[in-house]
Amino acid sequence: MKFSKRNQKLKKTIELIKKQEFALPTRYLVWGLPAFKAQGVTICPGAGACSGPCFARSGHYTFNRRKEIEWDNYIATQDPQFLSAMNNKLRDLKPTIMRLHDSGDFYSEKYFLQWLLVADCNPNHTFYAYTKSWNETRYWRFLLGNHQLPRNFTLIYSYGGKHDDKLTAYNKDNPRPLPVSKIFKSEKDIIDAGYTPSPTDLEAIQGVNKIGLVYHNNKHSRNFKWNQDGSLYNKTAA
Repeated sequence: MKFSKRNQKLKKTIELIKKQEFALPTRYLVWGLPAFKAQGVTICPGAGACSGPCFARSGHYTFNRRKEIEWDNYIATQDPQFLSAMNNKLRDLKPTIMRLHDSGDFYSEKYFLQWLLVADCNPNHTFYAYTKSWNETRYWRFLLGNHQLPRNFTLIYSYGGKHDDKLTAYNKDNPRPLPVSKIFKSEKDIIDAGYTPSPTDLEAIQGVNKIGLVYHNNKHSRNFKWNQDGSLYNKTAA
């Protein structure tokens, strides 16, 4: 069960937090699982159009050692003692920003609830995650509807998956919309679409409502389907 600190965006986030003196931890760790599918197991049940341009299926994520760590982490989550083991691992750490799933996602409702409990048991740490796991995170929407969201955990729903239509309908019909993110070709496209550019993960940690992320691997962008507004293909316009 291992964390990573190999995340340039989070490194920039910490530098910004220190510079602007935000009331947030100035340390970070990243928890990763295999991206999309591994060894016959679906890790990202909500993945759709995102599975092609997924950054967690390229670069250092393809190294054997990285794959081994991600799979070992997945196996650890299957252990009945995962919750206590994770709490023991985090208990003695100084306040830390915990990014869940720079690769992978909440593959089951039970697994998602475990992380909610971990966050509740570790109020000194700040947790956040992007997700396309709509069904597996339904309890989050129950908490939101009852004004009971944890103070130290932020969840951002990402477009480009199987449940874009449900996400759009939910936000249209609810006075408290879910924070969402979407991948775009350029920062101009982000701004024109009414989203907030996010060069760091500060916007995600703070729960900004509409986060725009630039797809940097432009040499491959022609291989994927894009909407007219310059965003990665999704089922609904939002």
